Amino acid sequence: MVYLAEGWADPSTLVAIASVVATVIIGAVAAAVTLRAALPKRRLGFYVSKMTQLLSPSAGLSDGRLVVAYDGNVLVNPYIVEIQMLNQTGKDIPASLFDSGAPIALDLGVPIIKLIETGWEDWNDGSPVRHTPQATPSQSRLTMAPTLIPGHLMTTFTLLVEGEPGLEYAVPLIDVKVEFKDRPTRRRRSGDGTGMNHT
Repeated sequence: MVYLAEGWADPSTLVAIASVVATVIIGAVAAAVTLRAALPKRRLGFYVSKMTQLLSPSAGLSDGRLVVAYDGNVLVNPYIVEIQMLNQTGKDIPASLFDSGAPIALDLGVPIIKLIETGWEDWNDGSPVRHTPQATPSQSRLTMAPTLIPGHLMTTFTLLVEGEPGLEYAVPLIDVKVEFKDRPTRRRRSGDGTGMNHT
């Protein structure tokens, strides 16, 4: 059997102790919330910055006299589409924030014939790019396995597709706000833009 000292057995003493503990806990929670609010939240934006129909009926290019082929296969309604992915803050998005290791997946709804080019640049000031995320096309989807996405990194994917593309997406990132817009507002940058990397 456990006996309490005489002073601890006083209900008023127990209430006072409980009050102090509650105050400490509430203060710690409030401090954590304040600190979290003060820190910039990670934001990742996706933008369809270009979508060009190569055989436009309005230009008289779809009557069969001009054809577009890739690897020996004639394309009926080819498009060039450019998708940009921008880490909008200076905070890196590490691979550990990909929920359960699931990839980012962009579905264009039409066959991807070729990932023509991937380009990287620092959207903030044109400084050298520290890491270059890669994506893999398969059927109508462009997927990116868990990887580091550095702060202020703009990644541009240029693709050849068959048919007018749409865009559905799955971006399973933890504590990252995901935005889809027409295109980002370009910040003022120093230098001549030669920091753009391509593959």
